[in-house]
Amino acid sequence: EYIPSERLRIAAYRQLSALSRLAMLEDFRAELIDRYGHLPPVTENLLQLTKLRIMAAQMQYEYLAVVNNVVTLKRGIQVYRKNGMLPRLPHLISAEEKLSALTEIMETIVADAPLAQSNAD
Repeated sequence: EYIPSERLRIAAYRQLSALSRLAMLEDFRAELIDRYGHLPPVTENLLQLTKLRIMAAQMQYEYLAVVNNVVTLKRGIQVYRKNGMLPRLPHLISAEEKLSALTEIMETIVADAPLAQSNAD
């Protein structure tokens, strides 16, 4: 509903799926706001998911999943662990809060890139 035309919506989805850098995502966000106004929560969530996909790809992770609040990141057969543990999301929080918590985990991994690579097993 945010983008009124189906043709423009499909074009936006294609553009979003092709983004490969966080700066490109921020430019896309600004373009959406400029063209269609304030971003509704569902669109913010989609952009947040895209940010996670880009960050995982930058760290060369091919797989990212959250099952029962346990975060699994895989690079080949290597699974990311910090201090020997798989990252966990807090329980009993909303989907949006879980998305934010997952983003914080990914930002920490990106910030600790050398550590992330040496802790992967």
